[in-house]
Amino acid sequence: MRWRATWRMPERAQGAALFADISGFTTLTKVCDAPMARRRGVEQLGLYLNQVYDALIAEVDGYAGSVIGFSGDAITVGLMTPSC
Repeated sequence: MRWRATWRMPERAQGAALFADISGFTTLTKVCDAPMARRRGVEQLGLYLNQVYDALIAEVDGYAGSVIGFSGDAITVGLMTPSC
């Protein structure tokens, strides 16, 4: 079953889009995938991602923004200006 968003972006809107990516993530995944670190590395990587995303989502929420999507270690956010 595919996840499907119920909220759609308007065709035109005033605001900003934020695209954020974790610097050094590819290197981090390679370290976590090393033979000696594989068991704990994957768990630690998941915990790390959850901490980063929790902090980012809290900031986005504080500015009344909306998370549009996630892709690997990237997040896309919409910050719309209030309607007058």
